Amino acid sequence: MKSMLSVLFLLLSLGAAAPARAAISVVTTISDLAWVAEEVGGDNVKVRALCSPNEDPHYVSPTPSLVAAVGDADLFVQIGLGLEIWTERLLDGAGNPDVRPGGVGYVLASQGITTKERPSTLSRSQGDLHPDGNPHVWLDPINMKVIVGNVAEGLARVDATHSADYRARAKDLQGRIDVALYGAPLVELLGAGLLDRLARGGQLDAYLDKELGGSPLRDRLGGWLGRAAAMRGRSVIYYHQSWVYFADRFGLSVAAYVEDKPGVEPSAAHMKRVVEAAAAERVPVVVVTNYYDARLPRRIAAEAGIEVAVVPIMTGGTEQAPTWFALMDLLVQAHARPFEATP
Repeated sequence: MKSMLSVLFLLLSLGAAAPARAAISVVTTISDLAWVAEEVGGDNVKVRALCSPNEDPHYVSPTPSLVAAVGDADLFVQIGLGLEIWTERLLDGAGNPDVRPGGVGYVLASQGITTKERPSTLSRSQGDLHPDGNPHVWLDPINMKVIVGNVAEGLARVDATHSADYRARAKDLQGRIDVALYGAPLVELLGAGLLDRLARGGQLDAYLDKELGGSPLRDRLGGWLGRAAAMRGRSVIYYHQSWVYFADRFGLSVAAYVEDKPGVEPSAAHMKRVVEAAAAERVPVVVVTNYYDARLPRRIAAEAGIEVAVVPIMTGGTEQAPTWFALMDLLVQAHARPFEATP
């Protein structure tokens, strides 16, 4: 009997391993945030984005399946800043207090980012405005590093066991963004912290004109900023006010918007002014996000004799942009090529 009990104890101690812990359920509003969560969370997370990368993230219907996903989520991540005007109803319906603002499982991805285009006054006559500033912050790689850190801290709160892993993966991802933006030689020489401070303060160009060893520091610049050299100081036309962070980071001025005001279709007089602006500022391209109707931008481009670039604004918005890095590659190329062709 004693020997049988010993065998049983041995079998129990060597028995099947404990079942694997269920993955952390992460629900994000847009695909770019889902990509970040997957990169930072690795095998510890299961991620779902609620908004298709080819639909306007301002207007998503909180269907029962979306409500259920948020109800079961451990972590909910949104940009905020009025981008996802539908999430309040979604969170109310989900009944999950942990993922509401202030809850352990809620992440405001834009926290800590200085926003642009904050209106001084609010009026419906000005079109669709965002009181807290333009919400399309993920189109600036420096902002994206802040988003990565916010998502990592959210994961660390809901899964403290793997907090060190999340923070390490976030640091690695932020480093890869640095290299993609500036190029490895410049990052190794000056460090990302200095480069970010110079870029945020609008002083990077002047700093790069300094010489080191008889050659300008600019010769070390690579990455997306190096690829975008032809468009620095030039003007572009956009359909909608979605691109201020991208334009500022890559040195573009906005000559005009196709919309008369945000969310308001242009009058004939406004379209005439846009065509005139294209000629006056030697604009080579009109850029329109792929979920907008491109007919008016194409008409303006035809009248002005310039190109149209229809591009995604979110990760996964085209087969060529399955990751955020690929999205930025595509956007920099789509913007830079027309400027390279019209020096």
